Amino acid sequence: AQDRKMADRDHLSEESFSAADPRIKQDLVRIIAQYLQDEGFSMSRMVLQDEASVKLVAEQREQAAVKKIRAAIADGQWEDVVQLSKTVLRGLPGHEDSDYITGVRRNFLYCVYRQQYLEHLERREYQQAFNDLTKRLKPLESSGPPDEMRELAYLVTCRSVQDSPRFVNWDIAGGRQKILEQLESLSASLAPTSDTAPVPPDRLVTLIRQAVSHQVHANRYRPPVPKIETLMYDYRSVVVPNSARGLLSGHTNNIKCIIALPPDGVRLATGSSDNTVRIWDAARSSEQRVLRGHACRVWDVCADATGDILYSASADTSVKVWNLARPAGEECVGTINDSKNDIYSVQCHPGRNHIITGGYDKIVRLQDVRTGVCVRQFTGHTLFVSRAVFNAHGNVVFSGSKDGTVKMWDLTSGVCVRTFTGTAEISCLDLAQSDDLLLAAARGNTNNLIDLRTMRVVRRLRGHQNTFKNFIRARFNAGDSMVVGGSENGCVYVWDARKGDLLQTLVGHDGVVYDAVWGGEVLASCSDDMTVRLWDYAPYDPAIASPASTVIAPPAGAAAAPATALPALAP
Repeated sequence: AQDRKMADRDHLSEESFSAADPRIKQDLVRIIAQYLQDEGFSMSRMVLQDEASVKLVAEQREQAAVKKIRAAIADGQWEDVVQLSKTVLRGLPGHEDSDYITGVRRNFLYCVYRQQYLEHLERREYQQAFNDLTKRLKPLESSGPPDEMRELAYLVTCRSVQDSPRFVNWDIAGGRQKILEQLESLSASLAPTSDTAPVPPDRLVTLIRQAVSHQVHANRYRPPVPKIETLMYDYRSVVVPNSARGLLSGHTNNIKCIIALPPDGVRLATGSSDNTVRIWDAARSSEQRVLRGHACRVWDVCADATGDILYSASADTSVKVWNLARPAGEECVGTINDSKNDIYSVQCHPGRNHIITGGYDKIVRLQDVRTGVCVRQFTGHTLFVSRAVFNAHGNVVFSGSKDGTVKMWDLTSGVCVRTFTGTAEISCLDLAQSDDLLLAAARGNTNNLIDLRTMRVVRRLRGHQNTFKNFIRARFNAGDSMVVGGSENGCVYVWDARKGDLLQTLVGHDGVVYDAVWGGEVLASCSDDMTVRLWDYAPYDPAIASPASTVIAPPAGAAAAPATALPALAP
């Protein structure tokens, strides 16, 4: 919450900084031209400056047209105003939408024609006024105030314009002044933008350095020497949790799964053997609501990109659809029944209209959530499917099974493209955001990182226990730099995804840890002990004794990993 307040405080409003300001645009061009010259791209710089010069000439012509329009309005030369306005209003800085520009032009022309009409009436030139009303104002009626056309037509029968209550204060000079003011508001962005001030040396790099420095210092956690590896994303420091932050209790049986709900991950959803799904607020360490409806344990949950539509897979052979925007007790909006056995896995398609499921019957199913119909079945596994996931584009499905294989399916054809073997029984799959690395948690105390380009294991993450439970899960963090997973010994394990090193072991649960996930700023884990524990980073203070629940336990034969910040990765 403190970070969000800082971000709101430091955010510049459009009044303070507008990227559409012509002066800002010109500065950007000059700064980029300087960088191109400094880096040896002389030809590119020349092309950029030539294009900028052509645009500057066009702006100067528009400025000259604005001056002529002002004079024409002051003299009442309305035909000249109409012709010149076509040049000035053909494009508005910051508005590339042609519909918007057309609307602005129509509104301005309506005001001009109305003033011309009223002046004709004031001079008792009724024939010209009638032509203005029928041939010019009537086609633009939608651009004026509601019901004003009726008032304008009524004026033809009046002795003066002021006889209408709508125009009782109107006069020629005041009407022209309002049109001038409207023109000024439209042409303010066309003010001269030339600037001969020299560009400071290395200006582009300096501005980027300042922006990165601000991002680094705005982060809650800052490593001693942050490493900036890309400018394509905002800097986000990655840290290893080292202490307990909170405890969530309410389930009456073991908790099988946990996810962080989009968009910010502050809300958590858990599925339990008590047949319920519960929603938690991680920031406040409180329970928000309980979703009831399943007849047996809930094996898995997932959410769409909004975080309001939730899907839960259960041992009662169904997937339930929940809408968290509905009132308490009315959240269940659908049930999908297309299996006769336990459903162990469910994930939402990026397009939000389909889900993929897997379960005891060895079949992976693509379900249309709008109709509840199974669109496609993927068959080939010889034992139950423990996990099925989409890639980022939603055109490929990966499934892991107790038969020890990972299969890659083409979503459109349903064909198995590749099969990976060489691991023990698969308990969980997770795909990196880059779509090139697959995490396969397996029996035999190993989490395998598989390079999808070669379908080979590139790293094996060890230290935890996964020998007899079917669903000990592991996941990537938001930046794919770390892997967090559960263990049968009641600990939460954190690994460096790049090197495979064990970074942290968190002790606190009193039973098997089935799943763990990053939610907002904290790490959350669920366990056989019916609780969710929240883990956070706290700077080490030797003067303060750590309570038992925050002990960092090293794996057997290894030293405890330090609670240090990792280099930032793209989120």
